[in-house]
Amino acid sequence: MFQPLPFFTNDLQEVRTSIVILIGCMLPMFRGTAEAASPALPIQSIAIEEKGLGQIHSDFVREQFGIQAGDPYDAEVILTARDELLATGHFDSVTLFVEETQHGPILHLSLSTKPILAKLRFKGLGELTRQDALRLVSLPYGERTDATALASAANRLSLGLARKGRLEAKVQWKAEPLANGNIEAWFVIQAGPVFRIGNVEIIGWPHHLPAAPRPPQSGSLFRPDEILASATRLEGAFRNAGYAFAEVAVDWKVSDHQKVDVSLHVTPGNQYRVRGIEVKGLEITDETVARSVIGTATDALYDERSIQADLDRLRNRGMFGGVEIEAVQTGPGDVDLVYHLEEKRSGTFLGGLEYGQDEGLAFVLEVKERNFSFKPPFRGDGIETDFQAVIGDERLRLHARVFQPSTRGGPGFYGAGIGAAQLEYLSEDYNQRQFNLDGLFGRNVHDHWSGALGYQISHFEIYDVAANAPLLIQEEEGTSRFAGPFAQIGYNTMAGGLRPRSGLSAMLRTEVGTDLAPGTVEAFNTRLTAQWHTSPFPGHTLSVKGRVRAVSPYGDTERAPLPLREFLGGISNLRGFEFRSVSPRNEEGDEIGGETSWFTSVEYSVPFPGLSFLDISAFVDVGNVGLDSFDLGQGDPASNIGIGLLLLADNFPLRVNVATPLTLPETDTVNERDQFRISFSAGTSF
Repeated sequence: MFQPLPFFTNDLQEVRTSIVILIGCMLPMFRGTAEAASPALPIQSIAIEEKGLGQIHSDFVREQFGIQAGDPYDAEVILTARDELLATGHFDSVTLFVEETQHGPILHLSLSTKPILAKLRFKGLGELTRQDALRLVSLPYGERTDATALASAANRLSLGLARKGRLEAKVQWKAEPLANGNIEAWFVIQAGPVFRIGNVEIIGWPHHLPAAPRPPQSGSLFRPDEILASATRLEGAFRNAGYAFAEVAVDWKVSDHQKVDVSLHVTPGNQYRVRGIEVKGLEITDETVARSVIGTATDALYDERSIQADLDRLRNRGMFGGVEIEAVQTGPGDVDLVYHLEEKRSGTFLGGLEYGQDEGLAFVLEVKERNFSFKPPFRGDGIETDFQAVIGDERLRLHARVFQPSTRGGPGFYGAGIGAAQLEYLSEDYNQRQFNLDGLFGRNVHDHWSGALGYQISHFEIYDVAANAPLLIQEEEGTSRFAGPFAQIGYNTMAGGLRPRSGLSAMLRTEVGTDLAPGTVEAFNTRLTAQWHTSPFPGHTLSVKGRVRAVSPYGDTERAPLPLREFLGGISNLRGFEFRSVSPRNEEGDEIGGETSWFTSVEYSVPFPGLSFLDISAFVDVGNVGLDSFDLGQGDPASNIGIGLLLLADNFPLRVNVATPLTLPETDTVNERDQFRISFSAGTSF
């Protein structure tokens, strides 16, 4: 009753076969004639039969066909062009006819297009909702379709019903033409009875092993995919206990009263121990770099959980594009693990511009390498290096870091960093120089946690203080130092590179300044930074970022020095506010900074309509600065709203923000609600 319409009845393969036969017969005839007349005659013209083109313009056909008048005649090229035209998915058939003339051959194309799906209808949905059915058939409106696509959709609908216990469900389809030449597709469902699980039996489970994972329960809906998943869990339980090649076969049969009896047949095989570990595929990287993150030990029982953890750690290392593990049986109870690794580019160069209305224009340079070596060819030892520079009219920042993520054969790591800056844009009242040096060693815990201890030295100089500067700043003129140990703990599951789409990254760090040298500040400096990303829908990203920092003086230090005090505002936190304008103020209204600051940013980005390489986002930034340590600020916090554009091209990332204040602190005399502030950064990565 429900059969395809005539334009779906011709099998596509038969059509292609007939075309090949036609061309194969006609082209040799033409070639012989052409060679007799003029062996070098080009194609005179290409004629396209308009009938059957529907909404496809002939210009599209000519572009996809690729052959033009004046091109030399070549039978193989013509056949290839015909296949590429079929491969566009717009046509059911393409018929080619060659007309011989004394001026050259004329190619005639006759095309039969696939109809456009304009409507979808369902009959007999029963317990399925229309949304369920649309999701299962996965046929988009407004696109071309054919009998193969509709039959596949009917099959997906049948499988969806089977997952709801409708084991004998049948789905038939038909296509009806509409007045405009498009089609309306019908799916008629005969759901059949609901089947439930009857008896469940696990055959071959060894008695010396713990109880088997919970099997499907008798009386529950019979769902084939859940039965197969249960078998996979059983295999996993064996492979986690040393049975490297365990298999579980599934068998079921229908009994009376819509019951399905299920049998899981276990073939455990031998229990294996890992006797050897081999790493293959490394051409530049030292093998010890890979082995340092492999946790599976030799002479241990084969454990698939441990092997999967190895896979995750190797992928997260950021140096390998492909990671696979092969288990090779070498004896009755022995197995070798072969880690097949594919090295990928591990270096990044980022150069571009950064602009803020207060900060001005600056050139930004960043060079990173995750697989650096201090000996030729300067790659291969797995050392991470990072050099950053920000160069502007009133600012110069330089920072370099060397980091060994994993010591040989263990989860430990160590690193060192050095930095210098000369900053003239911080304030009209003074300039600042600084120098930083730090080193740390730590340990990775599990797969995402890490902890470290270290020591740092920071040297500051406040100079060129204006005569009318606030008294607090005049008193700060000169040098100061902050030096002492620090401890930090981190958690990281981030993924996504330039534009993270998922994961959490957080770091808690506490620094202690000691008075071991004259002029050294005694203070605790604590900060917590975090960012979280998730994708609620494909291409969409929800991002939440934040930071809390507090400086707490102790001993002979009564007030945190100016370089350690906190200000907010600018392109790195509150994007709708002037740079460093969110701050406690003295009686004259001057910004004097505080000992505690916090801010958070919530941003939601979506693909720009029609442009897959561009994201548009809306964001809210909120923050405040407190005068004293662990003081979150007086009155309402500062907040702004804004929009951003991010160009996602791999070789030219570009970010533009426009933001305006939403709420202002009571003491703010600088910012206004109707002002808009613009910032951007651009660069290239290769």
